[in-house]
Amino acid sequence: MRENKGLILNVGTPSVLVILVVFVLSVFAILSVGASANEVKLAEKTATSVKEYYEADQKAEYSLLYISNIIKESDLATLEENIVGLEAGKEEAIKGMENVNVKLDENAIFSSGEKKKIGTISYEFFVRNDSYLNVELSLFSDRSFDISKWNMTQTYAGTYELDDTVELWDGNVTFDE
Repeated sequence: MRENKGLILNVGTPSVLVILVVFVLSVFAILSVGASANEVKLAEKTATSVKEYYEADQKAEYSLLYISNIIKESDLATLEENIVGLEAGKEEAIKGMENVNVKLDENAIFSSGEKKKIGTISYEFFVRNDSYLNVELSLFSDRSFDISKWNMTQTYAGTYELDDTVELWDGNVTFDE
């Protein structure tokens, strides 16, 4: 009769298992090094992006200070000229100011009595590639202002054509009776 000896392990089986375990651990190590390298690249891009934004934000804040002083010291006849003149200013703190626009109501006057909106002031600073920091101020008759817009916008260079060859649902439901 035959004796059942149970599980028979050859001499090479533990060696093959060790080699497989070392191989699997090596693959995981290589994958984790690759993932951490990608995380470093992403962190560097994020740091650059944040730095560029806050540089533009700092210049926009300085511009706000300059505009505030101009509003306090100017009359309406020279207000637009003085504010638009900041765009060509040589001050390092606001260098790069673009698209300065002042829109005043026709009957606008500075008065100390009633706080009434009399116009808007807008400007922007380049942040990166195709991004701008836009600022828009609402100007009031008592020489005060409110920040009505402070945001990033993307401008896309080039032309894009829409593909209208595919029939898409326009959202309207029609029923045939």
